[in-house]
Amino acid sequence: HMLPNTLTIAIPERIGADILAACPHLAASTGSACHSGQVTPSATLLAIGATPDVAAGTIRLTLGRHTTTEQIQSAAHMVADAATS
Repeated sequence: HMLPNTLTIAIPERIGADILAACPHLAASTGSACHSGQVTPSATLLAIGATPDVAAGTIRLTLGRHTTTEQIQSAAHMVADAATS
């Protein structure tokens, strides 16, 4: 029971919103659409056992029907660069 086009990654000790701010050309979010604009850790992630620092560093990426391999690779590089800088 999962969404095959959605990936949630956690970058502990980082704030997901800060990572996304460093990736202005990446369309992604730090949580579900119903929590848009909130900077608090997802209650769902906390309920399944994520610690607050892990939940705060969570980013959600979703593929679309027309997403290309090159776009996926570019997104991975952007997030990795933002997470390590």
